[in-house]
Amino acid sequence: MSAKRQLQLHDFLVDLPELQKAVNEKSVEEKLHFIINNTRLALMLKQYPERNEAVIRLIELSKEFGNNSTDFFEMTALQTDTDIYDSQAEKVALMTMHAAKGLEFPVVFIAGFEKGFIPFIRDGEEQVDLDEERRLFYVAMTRSKERLYLTMAKKRTIYGKRTLRTISPFIKDIEQRLMERKQTRLKKKQSQLTLF
Repeated sequence: MSAKRQLQLHDFLVDLPELQKAVNEKSVEEKLHFIINNTRLALMLKQYPERNEAVIRLIELSKEFGNNSTDFFEMTALQTDTDIYDSQAEKVALMTMHAAKGLEFPVVFIAGFEKGFIPFIRDGEEQVDLDEERRLFYVAMTRSKERLYLTMAKKRTIYGKRTLRTISPFIKDIEQRLMERKQTRLKKKQSQLTLF
C-alpha cells in the first residue's frame, strides 16, 4: 500500500469513532442519508441513475423503523429472490433452493449435485436432518415444468484443496425411467462457450 493510501486509511480510522457516534444517534432513514452523502455512493448514484430508484425505495422502507436498525437489517436480509423475481424478464434467475419455493420455471439446473452439497454437510458436522434436506431437494426439483438438469463435478477445489466428488445419495430416490445420464469432458485447450 502506498504512503498516500496509508495516510488516508489512518485518517479514516482516527475519524471512525466520531462517525460511529454521529451515526448511532440518527434514525435509520437519517443513517442511510448520512452514508450516501459521506461516501462515494452519491457519486455512483449520479453516474447510474437507474440504481437511484432502488435507494429511494430503501429509504422509504426505512422510515417505518425509526431508530431500530436491527429490525431494518433483518427485514432487508429476509427479502428473498421471490420478492424481487420478475417472471416477465428474459434472463436467468439464480437463486438458492430455499428461495425457489413457490416458483416454477420451464428449465431448472441444480448445480453441485454432490454428496456434501446435497444433502449439505458442513465439515465436522455429524448429525444432519436428512429428511429435511431431502424435502428441500424435492422442492428444488419440482420447480421445473419441462426439464431438470442435475450437474456434478468429479473433482472440485474446496478451500484450496482438490477433492474427488461423488454423486448425491439422493440420486437413489429418483426413478431410473425418469433419468438420462450424460457425461461430458472438456478437451484440453477447449474454450468456454459463450451465452450470447
